[in-house]
Formats: sequence, C-alpha cells, structure tokens
Amino acid sequence: MYKILIADDDHLIVSMYKKGFENAGFLAVTANNGEAAIETAKKEKPDIILMDLRMPIKDGIDATIALKSEITTKNIPVIFLTSIEDGQGHNMAAKAIGAEDFLTKSETTIQEIIAKVNETLARPAHGGDRQ
Repeated sequence: MYKILIADDDHLIVSMYKKGFENAGFLAVTANNGEAAIETAKKEKPDIILMDLRMPIKDGIDATIALKSEITTKNIPVIFLTSIEDGQGHNMAAKAIGAEDFLTKSETTIQEIIAKVNETLARPAHGGDRQ
C-alpha cells in the first residue's frame, strides 16, 4: 500500500482528497502548511506528496526546495496541485525545483489526480509496482 502526503491548507480539499485516495487503496496523511509538510514527510516517509502551492508559514515551492535538499526526503516525488493557473510559469518553476508535475484543482478531477499519482509511482525511479 502506497502512502501519500496531502499538503494543503484548505480543510475541505484535504478531506475530499484524503477520502478519495483512501478509497483508491492509499494510506493518506495530511499537513496544513508547508512547514508541517516537511516535518510530516520526514516522519511518515510517504511514497509521494501532493503539494498545494500557496500555504501559510511556508509555501509549496519553499517546502519542496527544503524536501529536495534533505537526504531522507529528496527522492520523494512531489506533484503540485493548486488553484493557481499555469499562465504565470508556475509549471516550469515547479519542475525546475524537482516537482514531477503541476495540476490545477479546477481543471483536474480526483480520478485524474489519482491516475497521475499512480502513473508517477509506477515509474521505476519511484518504486515500480510496490503496491
């Protein structure tokens, strides 16, 4: 069973995604800000992180930079899921710091998000068929 960390400050979004991933067979842990995401990732060692871009205390970009600089968390794939449109170049910035993908909440269903997470985890660099 894969473990996913859902980092988002919107409690409704977190609840919805947590339930969706648990129904899809994942173990889901959550964090409500970037600093908590870093600490939770270090403690829980998730297989993948779904990261909001805008969060209090530390945003998703800064949290991802911190995670990618730590030996224990640098290989955990991060997928940004945000309400920010990509028109401002966020997709390129996210990938430049090591994120796997950039998805927009309003344009992506929970089923599509789960499919993207499964696709990312299926890549050999991320554990292949560990599920």
